[in-house]
Order: sequence, then C-alpha cells, then structure tokens
Amino acid sequence: MVNVRNTTKWSKDIPWNQVWEWGAKRFNCKGVASHRIPCMILATTVYHIWYERNARTFNNQFSSTAEKSEEILTTIRLKLASVEDRHTATNEVLARWGIDLSTGQWAQGRRMSQ
Repeated sequence: MVNVRNTTKWSKDIPWNQVWEWGAKRFNCKGVASHRIPCMILATTVYHIWYERNARTFNNQFSSTAEKSEEILTTIRLKLASVEDRHTATNEVLARWGIDLSTGQWAQGRRMSQ
C-alpha cells in the first residue's frame, strides 16, 4: 500500500537489518523535498514495527498485518496533511495519498482527526 502511493523505488534485495542504513544513505538530504517523504515513510514504518515488537514481547498483544498497515498509512497521511512546507506535500502528493485538505478527509471518507 505504501509503495503504491510513493514514487520512490524501495530496494527489495537487502536484508531488513540493512534497510535503515540503506535509507539513511539514499535519502540523507533533509533540505531536499523529494527526500522528506521517503524518510517519513521509513521512519514511520520502523517505529510501528518496533512498537508491535514491544507489544508482542512485553504485553503479549498482537496486531494483524492489515491493522499494522492501516496504522502506518494513517500516521503517514496525518504527517503529510500537517506538513507546512508545500514543496514536500504538494497537491499532487496529497492527492496520491488521498488527502483533501479542504474537507479534512482522506479517500476512505475518514476525518483526519480520527
């Protein structure tokens, strides 16, 4: 789901433990608008996977892949909707992610505050 909305081609040929290093090398310019969204996606995904790992390890709580994917997508949409720099979150980017700032909703009809 994230890959469909993002124009960056993510490497599928590297082990998971090297993904963060790969992303840090590939998207290392904070001042470059085209690097901000891939960094946001990678950081959000890593955070949610880490959170799920802790929930499973310490609380014996499990989320489904679908639930975790939706949480990641929701977090990214909220971050994109709140970005003030329109060089990062252009109208084209917001439309690709199904975000309509004029109505405060995204594609599934959910309000952004949910």
